[in-house]
Amino acid sequence: MLSFKNIKNTPTTFEKLYADAFDYGFSSNDTESEFCFQSHKISRVLDKKSKILQCNLTIDVNSVLYGRKHSLNKLEVDYIEDEVVRKKTTTSAYSSNFNDYVSDAMDENKIVAVSLDVENYSYCTEEKEYSSHAILMILLPTTQNSKKKKHYKAVCFNSHGGALELTVTHSKKVKGGVKETSLAEPLDFIIVKKLISSFEMYCNKNKITNQTIEYNSTAAHNYQGVNLQVYDDHGCCFIYPILFSLVFYLQAKPTRKKNTSSSIAMIENGEIDLFVYKCLAEIDERIHKHIEAYNNSEDCDLDDLEDMVDEHLDICKDDFIKCMMTKVFQFVRQPFWERK
Repeated sequence: MLSFKNIKNTPTTFEKLYADAFDYGFSSNDTESEFCFQSHKISRVLDKKSKILQCNLTIDVNSVLYGRKHSLNKLEVDYIEDEVVRKKTTTSAYSSNFNDYVSDAMDENKIVAVSLDVENYSYCTEEKEYSSHAILMILLPTTQNSKKKKHYKAVCFNSHGGALELTVTHSKKVKGGVKETSLAEPLDFIIVKKLISSFEMYCNKNKITNQTIEYNSTAAHNYQGVNLQVYDDHGCCFIYPILFSLVFYLQAKPTRKKNTSSSIAMIENGEIDLFVYKCLAEIDERIHKHIEAYNNSEDCDLDDLEDMVDEHLDICKDDFIKCMMTKVFQFVRQPFWERK
């Protein structure tokens, strides 16, 4: 298998990268896309015991903010699954109610990686149209989880990082124009809290008393570091959840290396920002030296690490995003996965 480090960054244009990504299904939550089936192959290789489930969920901000109280109860996730019939394995796309899917996963102590396609996330006054945004949400057992009591935590990765704190308004189309609505807290927090509230209602309705999902707006549950899209003028938000989920799979196994924790342990321990910076270091090895400085120096804290990563990305600008798209694309499409 070629690691990210072994993949060379080849010169190309954003237009070519974006067109290839669109054709392959990177920028879509369509479970029937070539990328989704390839992603399933990768997960089978990296997670042979199927401890991590992956699914796609499309959610409309208008339903979250302005819909009825129970509007999220009927949300469906799309996922890929293998079925063995007469010793022959077939791989197909399926749909399921989101709450059913999560509840079943919790019963089996599975980790759930949810690729969120958030429609109507923001409104562009110049283009006079809404844009969508891609976010990764991981649901995983906590140390309080047991056979009798299923206790999970939700962790969200928005590539905007700490800048998500600015999303405290939302533009809604009304007759005669657009009306700006003030929000009580950043939009991401509202979306995830509404999803979890829907799950709680589901549990109450079905008299499930042993399943809970913990979530709050702190850095223990949300990536709040460097805004990774400051220099992205092409709308490449979709590539970040893909990178994060791939590295999550790659580094899920425990390790004895010094100052190195598994991705699962890092997220369990609330080291969300550090995990993201390690994902970036898979693309650009120069970021490793900043992480090493953070690990080895008592004088370097997480804020210092954030400043160092921010300065590095400021130098690279959109070259980093091009490099990331190139390497992720080649990593996903390498022949290794086909031989397994």
